[in-house]
Amino acid sequence: IVASPTLLLAILKLVTSLWNMHKQEENAVQIIELAGKIHNKLASFAKNYEDVGLRIDSAKKAYDSGFGQLTSGKGSALSLLTQMEKRGIKVKKALPDKLAKAAASDDLDETDNEIGDETDHDDSGDDSADRAAIAHAEHE
Repeated sequence: IVASPTLLLAILKLVTSLWNMHKQEENAVQIIELAGKIHNKLASFAKNYEDVGLRIDSAKKAYDSGFGQLTSGKGSALSLLTQMEKRGIKVKKALPDKLAKAAASDDLDETDNEIGDETDHDDSGDDSADRAAIAHAEHE
């Protein structure tokens, strides 16, 4: 086979073109594989991030529950503490503002309830045992 220089140049250009197309196909396959890996990483991250959000919500609920036990109602720790302070217990450190305000609002609620108990008094005797138990618990 006799080949002219023009034919050899055309064949070299064809081989170069085919080689470049082969490299582009390999790159496309690698890009698709990398895209799959990135997708999997982002999906895993999104799941973990969602779990973090759920745990933050859970921690907030636990905090709110604990804060409620500390601050809400007649039997709360703050309510009992303020009752002890009113009876003369000496303290060196003040409560944080948020807790002091919660304790003060509970004290107001208790005062309202105590006033309501006195004004709503009926002489039927049904609640005398309840009052005695409350007085006993407060006295202790």
